[in-house]
Amino acid sequence: MRTEEHMAELIRTKCHIGHLVITDNAVRIETKLMGQRNKMLSRASIIGVDMMPYPKLLGIGGKHADLTFYGAGAESIEAKVVKIGVAREIVALLGF
Repeated sequence: MRTEEHMAELIRTKCHIGHLVITDNAVRIETKLMGQRNKMLSRASIIGVDMMPYPKLLGIGGKHADLTFYGAGAESIEAKVVKIGVAREIVALLGF
């Protein structure tokens, strides 16, 4: 059994390459696209989160945002095209 199967999922939402999943102790992006790998950062290692909403000029403007999670060192995870309400909820949940 894998350890991550026992982590409680707090938020699961769609993003540009699959699903962005926030658990008790990790942030991960799950994908099934060829050439892409699942990515994960432990919540304890996250030192910052950037949220970049799409401008209202675009067709999806005001409805979606890109999230970038920064870990210690040069580690980061980027989740694009996340619904704006969910993105705000994630940033608040992580305390940023």
